[in-house]
Amino acid sequence: MRCLVLSVVVLGCVVDCFAIRYVGDGILVLNDNNNYTELLGNISSLQQCLCYAFNNNSYLGLNYFKNNRTCLLFRNYSDIWPIRSDENSSFWFIRFPVEMLLTSQWNTATSMATARYAHTATLLSSGKVLITGGYGSSGVLASSEIFDPSTGQWNPTASLATARDTHIATMLSSGKVLITGGYGSSDALASSEIFDPLTGQWNYIASMITARCMHTATLLNSGKVLVTGGFQSSCNIVGSSGSMYILAISEIYDP
Repeated sequence: MRCLVLSVVVLGCVVDCFAIRYVGDGILVLNDNNNYTELLGNISSLQQCLCYAFNNNSYLGLNYFKNNRTCLLFRNYSDIWPIRSDENSSFWFIRFPVEMLLTSQWNTATSMATARYAHTATLLSSGKVLITGGYGSSGVLASSEIFDPSTGQWNPTASLATARDTHIATMLSSGKVLITGGYGSSDALASSEIFDPLTGQWNYIASMITARCMHTATLLNSGKVLVTGGFQSSCNIVGSSGSMYILAISEIYDP
């Protein structure tokens, strides 16, 4: 658990390092048993409430009420949910029980068939994830693959018509995926193509007016796609020497 380094000095109490998270203003709603671990009255400040909690290190959380200078302390985190917004009260987690820490975690997944970076990942309507292009050990890639969360496996699908990296993938209202621009074998690309999940095939569409990579592409409410900025020419140019290749040009794709 990360520890926030903070010193609190109240009435001779010093807390040098502790794990704490401010949840927000709220008024405590107790559970059906209306129970809490300890109620302290005549607490002059939130700092004094915190100081007491840290000196008695079995507490998980506290609720400090400013209006009546009351501090509620809890050992069981199930007692402290939910909280309603109210300027009179502030709620703090002091320590997180193991059960709460384990609710958010990373787990290993099956590796892609091809190692790559500067690729795209698009969530399809089916819940599967489409990976396209990028750069691998052999150079710029055209290969694509699909991750199926129901099986945890990767499956190959049709390759892009043009190998590219630093391109952009946009899910269209139709459920198809639009690929725009990127960097090809020697320069930025204007070409665009569309993937149809129903057929698993790629098809060329009209090219953009301006070749670009590292741009943005945003699906609008109208179903059109706004493409903005990016780099033109070699897409690995950075710094002042590459400023002449930075684009302000925007364009709109109408499906």
